[in-house]
Amino acid sequence: MEFFKKFVDKFQENRRKDKELDAQNAIAVEALTKGDLLPRAKERIDREKALGNKFFSSDLSVGEYLLCRESGFETIGQVMGSCFYNISLLACVGRTFGLKQSEYSADKYLSTGGSLRPKSGELVEITDAQLKSRRLPVDRLLLEAHAMGAHGVIGVRVKASHFSFQHRMTEFTAIGTAIRIPGYQSNGRVFTSDLNGQEFWQLYQAGYLPRELAFGVCSYYVKCDPETRQIIDPTLIDFMKGRSSQNQEIILFTQGIYEARNWAMKRLSSDAVAVKADGIVSMDVDCTIQTVEYMNFNKTFHDPIFHFIATGTSIAKVGEPAPIKKPKMCMMLRGGTWTDTGSYGDFIPGSIGSSFNDDDFDDE
Repeated sequence: MEFFKKFVDKFQENRRKDKELDAQNAIAVEALTKGDLLPRAKERIDREKALGNKFFSSDLSVGEYLLCRESGFETIGQVMGSCFYNISLLACVGRTFGLKQSEYSADKYLSTGGSLRPKSGELVEITDAQLKSRRLPVDRLLLEAHAMGAHGVIGVRVKASHFSFQHRMTEFTAIGTAIRIPGYQSNGRVFTSDLNGQEFWQLYQAGYLPRELAFGVCSYYVKCDPETRQIIDPTLIDFMKGRSSQNQEIILFTQGIYEARNWAMKRLSSDAVAVKADGIVSMDVDCTIQTVEYMNFNKTFHDPIFHFIATGTSIAKVGEPAPIKKPKMCMMLRGGTWTDTGSYGDFIPGSIGSSFNDDDFDDE
């Protein structure tokens, strides 16, 4: 009887926990839908605040943290935003539903229904999905930073999953460190930056501040025409006619990647202009090439898809450069001698050996 009672109590306890978890998940889903701060994130922020002003969490390196501290920046805590985004089946494969990933290459797909598009052009739905999957996490990261009372987020590291037509899902996560700047007037706006601690310090000393992370994305499909097919997959007749008997540029493919770059950079620039930035620094560019292989009139065609993604930090001039203190001591770790000219002395390269003589030191 005692065993049966324990079994029932355990069953009821598990049901109670499941109901609590379901209720928490429902609240979290509602918060995500409304664009509010997630309850779990709020709990973590409140927990860190309760530990006092001296406690902080950070993904900065030791050197970056110490540099920020010496510069007067207050490190508050680590912030994060993440998003898993699904792309509709129709948007992925267009009029072809027989798309299958090759077992030999993750970026090669075999189509049993022909080309994905009747002509070359941007895959608008995929571009839109990849943009939204990046902007949503940054917005959520900003919500956490705002709840901490931060002026900005530095050292933002981004992690994006490789786009796959097979899974039709893309994932993006952004993690950074929220900081406060003494005397900074934020006007309620929190800036974001992927600059590390040293880069942010140099930018601040020069009188600039970040505005926000800027994104530019374009997924561009290139429809392989018969002339291009004769170059990359020639028949014996094509070879005998000289259509593929020499090295030559595949102009259609080159044009496609330039089109993808043009659209991506245009969107990146639009993000910077929207926040009245002077320019973009610390740009990172990634271009993934995928191939769709299919048969048409018993001939093999290969259509490339270019995923061009550009990321950078938009910056703006906010004041005069702050004075940068010169180092009190410089040590050269290679051979040579020092002269007495100049404020700190001039280094003259020479043979490997000590840079100082015994006369340089007092007898004391």
